[in-house]
Amino acid sequence: MLRRFGFALGLLLAAGTATADYNICADAGDSRQQVIWGDLHVHTAYSLDTYGYGTVHTPADAFRFAQCEPLILPSDATGQLERPFDFVAITDHAEWLDFLHICTDPGQSVHPTCQSLRKHSNPEGGSKVFGDFVVPSITKDAPAALPPCAENPELCNTASLAQWQRIQAQANAATSPVRLPPCLVTSGQLRGPSAIHTATLFFAVMR
Repeated sequence: MLRRFGFALGLLLAAGTATADYNICADAGDSRQQVIWGDLHVHTAYSLDTYGYGTVHTPADAFRFAQCEPLILPSDATGQLERPFDFVAITDHAEWLDFLHICTDPGQSVHPTCQSLRKHSNPEGGSKVFGDFVVPSITKDAPAALPPCAENPELCNTASLAQWQRIQAQANAATSPVRLPPCLVTSGQLRGPSAIHTATLFFAVMR
């Protein structure tokens, strides 16, 4: 299952996101090289280290933000790009897909661990979430499964798959077939803090 992938960024779907009326080549000139703009490291509420600090936005929200739609931040400020990204990659952690699917949307489990997570997941409580849940489950040499996953591994295997399918559906809905292909990132068998943000990209060729 996804947990076996270890500590690297577990899931990534990237797509051309510029709006239809935006001409990516308008300023390219005669150069054989072209600069495109985007973000290859975006976490959403599907990653524990982001959800814990109050982020509630989904991958679908992130793709819309990349197309210049406004986004309300955990601080209640509004963020909005001045121009659309040419690409964006949602790099949520595979290690917590199961846990967050069970504890937050759509599971909303009443497990005590889930209740604590939801209670403290805000800008003020983020450090507690990080210390209680992130550190033991991803940064140690021998990471531990979080409750309720340690108590019911099969439940969490099912939850991981369901969360992964949600991510794929949202990415497919946002993908523009014009320019950039969708891609998937998975992690290797890596351990320790230095491997937390290691990713391997697999690009599909679109014809």
